This record gives sequence, C-alpha cells and structure tokens, in this order.
Amino acid sequence: MKLTTTLLVAAAFSLTACGKGGGGGGGSSAANPSCIEKLDLFNESGTNEVIIGDLQWQGTDDLSNAMVKANASATALIRIPAKSSRCTGFLINDNMIMTNHHCVSQASHARNLTATFGYTDKSKGKAFTCDQFVTANSGLDIGIVKCQGNPGKTLPKVVLADYQGETKDKIYITHQNCNYKSNPSCKPTQKYSEGVVMRSNRSNIEHNADTLPGSSGSPIFDKASHKVLAIHNAGANFGPNNGGMNYGVPMSEIVDYLKTKHPEVQINASGDRKPMYQTCGE
Repeated sequence: MKLTTTLLVAAAFSLTACGKGGGGGGGSSAANPSCIEKLDLFNESGTNEVIIGDLQWQGTDDLSNAMVKANASATALIRIPAKSSRCTGFLINDNMIMTNHHCVSQASHARNLTATFGYTDKSKGKAFTCDQFVTANSGLDIGIVKCQGNPGKTLPKVVLADYQGETKDKIYITHQNCNYKSNPSCKPTQKYSEGVVMRSNRSNIEHNADTLPGSSGSPIFDKASHKVLAIHNAGANFGPNNGGMNYGVPMSEIVDYLKTKHPEVQINASGDRKPMYQTCGE
C-alpha cells in the first residue's frame, strides 16, 4: 500500500543490547541500562501519527524488562537544525544511525545534526554530532547518517529482523516524544509504546502503538525476538476520539536494499524469530 499521507519529521534511535547480537543465539552478558539539556520542541512538518484510543505510552526509566531497556538505550532524539525539526533514530552499527527519509533525505539536512541517547525523564543523556550523510531512499523512507565519536563502541546496537512481520505479532516502539497537545512546553523524552501488527505486507505494516509527530524514524521491535521488525514512519487520523492507524516500513525490505546497494553499511541482521539474546540479566 502506497502511503500518501503527509509524513512527519520525527525520530531518532538509541538502543542498548546485551552482548553481541546475532541470529537467535546469544551472548550471556547482561544489559546495562545505566550506560546510556533542556530541549525545545522543534517544528513538526505534519499532523499525522496518532494516539489510538487512550494514551498508553510510558517513560523508559522504570521499565523492568532488561532487553527492552537495552533496546531503548539505542534509540536517540535527533535534532535537525537545517530543517528546524526533530525525529527519532536508532543505532545500527558503531557510528551510523537510521531514521526516516522524510527526516534526513540529503547531505544538507545532516548539517549540525545531533543524536542524543538516553534522554529520558530522569536523564539529559549524551549527545553526538552525526553530521555526515550516508544514504537515503524515499521508497523505503530511510535516511542514514554517520556520527562522530563512535557511540556504538559504548552503546549496544539493534539487530534488524530479516523477516516479514505477521498479523497479530506483538510489538513495542521506543521513541522520543511527549504529549505536547496537552502540554505544549513538554520535552520529547524517551517513550515506550506497546501494540500489535494489524496488517502486514512487503510494502508496509499497520500497527496500533501510540505515536505522535516526532516519533518518525523510531524502531518497531518484535516483542518476541526484540529485533527491529520495521521503521515507524507515518500515521493517519480516521476521525475524532483518537481513531486511526500508524504505519511502518518492513525492515526485511530495508535489509535487502542495504545488502544489495550499500554493503559498506554494516548491519547485524537475523532471518529467524528466535530471541536476540538467550540471557539478559533479568
């Protein structure tokens, strides 16, 4: 399904993983949730991405699942001064972050771009300059930038799911946002949203996890495996009372594209549904 809705600028990622990622097997080292400024909300470039029903996201500071906390550590707030906007993104290797094409689509958009990992209700996090444009693809709605300082040397990286999600798969999203509709002065701290895949095909997935503009570019995790099933990129409001649907681009299509067109972009991808790690110190 070709999305024609106005896409939002929003999202950057930060994820912490236990040990080395890989197929279904595992490292045994525990996740370290502790490794992980006053920010103004930048302008949004759209009005889609929706809260569905009651707002049910929560801050990531008090999450109890070690693997979820680890993945959250790899999600970052992306500030894009060249566009006076913000997004979410996530760490895919030692020095590269993936976000949406509608957030970063060309080299000029990366000028002075920063990614702040661990920006939560209780922490200001750590910012890295990520001003080197790597690639972008409008059809897959991805943009990749390179960071100075190799954040992935101290922060774990996500594992990308090289398989298609299925209807009723349980998912969760880690993203940078706040309910600015109720509180315009709020800060886009890290949030955790649960949901379900409502429909899935090679072009996109539909899901019902709560997001708002600013969540674009966030990783959608398969709850069973903790691998990135898709990249969140859009939403549609179907009417009053928080009705609507959110969308993402399947990571399996993005993995194929990167392996074929950009083999220089190192990724950790897995084609099975086994958990990313056997033990995570819970």
